[in-house]
Amino acid sequence: MPASLARAATAVELSGAEPPSEIELMPAGRVRVRPRDGRADWHNPDPAAVVRATESMGEALAIDYEHQGELSRENGQPTPAAG
Repeated sequence: MPASLARAATAVELSGAEPPSEIELMPAGRVRVRPRDGRADWHNPDPAAVVRATESMGEALAIDYEHQGELSRENGQPTPAAG
């Protein structure tokens, strides 16, 4: 799989023996969204600053399913994560 395709994957099944080492979750620049829920386009002018801020937390961040990491205290369900 080309690296660019692997990095662009977000909510699709990735096939192949080895998963990509990196998946871009928050692209740089202005991102146009289809505002079905009222959200406006968003802008990430400094991706390196986002990485630094995240690393400064000193914790590993989970890539969970369906925002369950935020909901588990309310609904008592497990918090599965992919990364």
